[in-house]
Amino acid sequence: MKKENESLLLLVFVLLPFFIIACSVQDSGVINDDISQDSSEKENPDTDKTDDPTKQLGKHIFDIFEDSRGTLWFGTSEKGVASYDGKELSYYTSEEGLCGKTVANIAEDKDGVLWFGTFSDMCRYDPTGNKDPRTVTFTGLGKDAAGVPKLGYGWKKVQTDREGNIWVNSHHGMFQYINSEFKEFKVSGVVNSEASFCNTPGSISMDFVDSNGNLWFGTDHDGVYKYDGNIFSHFTKEDGLVSNSIMSIQEDRNGNIWFACRNELDSNNKKEGGVCSYDGNVMTKYKDLEGLYENNVHTLYSDRDSNLWIGATGTGVYKYDGKTFTFYKEPVGVDHTDTFTNTGLQSMLHDSKGRFWMGFSGGLFRVEGASIVNIQKDGPWQ
Repeated sequence: MKKENESLLLLVFVLLPFFIIACSVQDSGVINDDISQDSSEKENPDTDKTDDPTKQLGKHIFDIFEDSRGTLWFGTSEKGVASYDGKELSYYTSEEGLCGKTVANIAEDKDGVLWFGTFSDMCRYDPTGNKDPRTVTFTGLGKDAAGVPKLGYGWKKVQTDREGNIWVNSHHGMFQYINSEFKEFKVSGVVNSEASFCNTPGSISMDFVDSNGNLWFGTDHDGVYKYDGNIFSHFTKEDGLVSNSIMSIQEDRNGNIWFACRNELDSNNKKEGGVCSYDGNVMTKYKDLEGLYENNVHTLYSDRDSNLWIGATGTGVYKYDGKTFTFYKEPVGVDHTDTFTNTGLQSMLHDSKGRFWMGFSGGLFRVEGASIVNIQKDGPWQ
């Protein structure tokens, strides 16, 4: 009788997780019209990764950018910016005039000038005016542009619109760079003046321009604003957002606008964050996909084929082709211990050669088949 009880107890422990999973899926309540998940990648083994941090491009890869000449740029924490021209990897720091050792954002304007937003200041590099391709010299904007001191100290985010004009977001406001001068751009209706969590540079930033030319502004604690050229529209949790702190905004191939959100510091530990999509009428939440609900999601990326990539912090990365989600397991070596920065997938690039690069908290990675593999200083680069 004792053995029978022990066997029954063992069976309960074995089956209990399956009952829990079944109940949680059944109770998800998610709007998911004609959407399925390809789970074939879920069984992929973890990729090998060295524990030696000196072999990594950086502790964090905050941005990955390919310029119009095909050079890859990697914004790192503490190591400045790295570039790969197809032959060799190079690092640039304050010795070359870089204005900060942590590079958060990189952009290229309509004249081919590269802009670098750092945790300290902003600077730029003009490859077209560089007579010696072996050298890179950065120029601080305070030397040649009016109004720059107003941007102040702190993380700068640079972004371009459809015409290649530069937008700069800082803790002191949002600016457009017009005729070699910064002009402040104010969003009508913004009520938040203090950042609840420094996930975007300041309380509001110009994050995305959709296929219809609408500007989308993410805020830190005040939801999302859309500007159609005449009218501002405001969206918050009351309209279906999973959080009022916006990390990233993108558009999928069906024209739906996606929002990556994180928990707010003043939310009294309420479960918030994740992703949601907006079709112009309804906000859809994705409760049945692990890592996309009640989680800090930092990165959305639309590739050259209009697939949407979503970084599910602590879980992995999803690719959405407009109908099906394909899952890539988070690689070994991702560092989630740094509470002062955004961990997990921090940046992504689908380059002109078809390679998928990913910047994680922990180093540089690349998609190879069904896996995400670590790319160290010595490669493999091809």
